[in-house]
Amino acid sequence: LKEIDGREVLRTVYPSYASEQSCVDCHNKLQPNAQWRLNDLMGAFAIDIPVATFLATTKNQSYAVGAVLFLALAGAGLGISLLHFKQMRARESASAQLHAQNSRFMTALNNMSQGICIFDAERRLVVCNTIYARLYSLPDELTEPGATHEAIIKHRVTHGILAGESSVAAAQKKLAS
Repeated sequence: LKEIDGREVLRTVYPSYASEQSCVDCHNKLQPNAQWRLNDLMGAFAIDIPVATFLATTKNQSYAVGAVLFLALAGAGLGISLLHFKQMRARESASAQLHAQNSRFMTALNNMSQGICIFDAERRLVVCNTIYARLYSLPDELTEPGATHEAIIKHRVTHGILAGESSVAAAQKKLAS
């Protein structure tokens, strides 16, 4: 940085090399005491750039880049938000449909005259109706999904509610089947 004529400038100096033989010959004729050769540094020239103009241009370019980036990011954010809300509405709709279907299923199951229970492959309760729970005097925790078949049989043995024999041997036989 330099101050020239009351203005602050950024001075950039560029070296000048003798890159062609014709330049060397010409300079040697003009300066007979100098013996220039190809690729010698023959001088330099300077370019002065007013700092105020340079900074104003840089500032304006920065504002433009910032505005473009802001608009691009705002647009991307809006697009992502709209997609998210669309997916959220779809999930809520599917959840409401599933809830209605489950409600109809439980209503039908609980209005049957037979006691029904369903267990999964790992012998955990998936669902049972109120008649089944009443028939075997099951407490609420044994009517919840995930209750084990073993726990339900043990409860029935403990409370004498096992068809046929009501011994531990009968319960083990029932559990083995």
